[in-house]
Amino acid sequence: MKEYPLVSVVIPAYNHQDYVETCLDSVLEDTYPNKEIVIINDGSKDDTERVIREWTEKNGSKIRVIFISRENRGLTASCNELIRESNGEYLAVLASDDFLLPGGIEKRYKYLSSNPRKLAVISDCIVVDNSGEKIYDSAFNDVAGVDKKLLGNDEDMKKYMIIFGFVPGPALMVKKSLYDEIGLYDESLAFEDWTFYLNTSAKNLLGFLDENLSAWRWHNDNTSRAGSSHGTVIKQHLALALGLLGKYRGMKYKFYLLQKIVFLFVYSTYLSVKTCLINGLNNEKSHIMRFLAGSLYKILILLKNIFAPIRKILLNLTEH
Repeated sequence: MKEYPLVSVVIPAYNHQDYVETCLDSVLEDTYPNKEIVIINDGSKDDTERVIREWTEKNGSKIRVIFISRENRGLTASCNELIRESNGEYLAVLASDDFLLPGGIEKRYKYLSSNPRKLAVISDCIVVDNSGEKIYDSAFNDVAGVDKKLLGNDEDMKKYMIIFGFVPGPALMVKKSLYDEIGLYDESLAFEDWTFYLNTSAKNLLGFLDENLSAWRWHNDNTSRAGSSHGTVIKQHLALALGLLGKYRGMKYKFYLLQKIVFLFVYSTYLSVKTCLINGLNNEKSHIMRFLAGSLYKILILLKNIFAPIRKILLNLTEH
């Protein structure tokens, strides 16, 4: 296997008893010949641990599995522990409810090996529902609504990561040495990826491979889309963006970041108002007040739908 360096597929797992077997099967079935699985059960409250142990007992002779089960410490802490526990020269990141598509490891490995100045690569992915049925062909085009040409060169990649910063969970593969360059994830944050992508793209270490190499699952239990967690992430993004504003020397990058701050402020306000209106609709006994809350709620959703395409236009038209 000397021509194929070890790739560690690192998997943070939390409350995904219905999906983690599919995730693990996709790694086992991937044709890349030299790989291991490193998976952490981050204090799941369902049967995720049991499913992983049963799968490992059945398939442990076919692929090396490093399995850790412990109390809940959160996503960023799990990501850092996965990095430390992995043995591979390369790391492929995969959430326990997502799965690889055929060639998902080898194509990204070949990109990185043929582009030695890049230490990380992201690829596109399909989006599937909780039953595994495809609902979107492209996470970038159909979910983020952005032109993938924005990921095609280093300057546009910086612009994209500052203004937008969206990358689907199972898109990333890195050389492990990347973390010597930029450090591990900030465990004080509820999200692990925006500062990572800012730092990686700032040093021109991040590339893009325009192929669907994994499946990103959307379902009701996604922590990234849960209301309370999402509100916390947005507020942390806003605080971080304000803190970064003074660090950008060039006005071009300050302008990109200001766009991000405006969006985050508007979106944070939207989430707060939405929560108040929903609480009013649920608790208000007066028919008039319920009618007013309902009307304001409809106006709020309309404004959100108007603001979203404006943001996309800003992203796509900002001069380089």
